[in-house]
Amino acid sequence: MKKYLILPGMVTSNTDSDRHFITAHQLIRLYGVNPEECQVCHSVQDFYVFSEKLIVLRPRYDGDYSLSNVNNGG
Repeated sequence: MKKYLILPGMVTSNTDSDRHFITAHQLIRLYGVNPEECQVCHSVQDFYVFSEKLIVLRPRYDGDYSLSNVNNGG
C-alpha cells in the first residue's frame, strides 16, 4: 500500500544558497522511507490524484527531512 507521494524538484539550499534538483530516489533516502510505500509524482495530474490520499514528501529548504515536520496532503 502506498503511503507517500514523492515530489522531486528544485530547492535553494539554506546552507550554501545554491539551487539543487532533488530526485525522487534522493528524497526517499533523505526521508528514510520504504520505496515500496512511495508513489512518485510525475505530473500535475498525479499530484491532484494522490496528494489528498498520501503524505507529500518534497525537497526542504531547511534540510530537515524528519517525518515529524511533514504536513499531510498538498
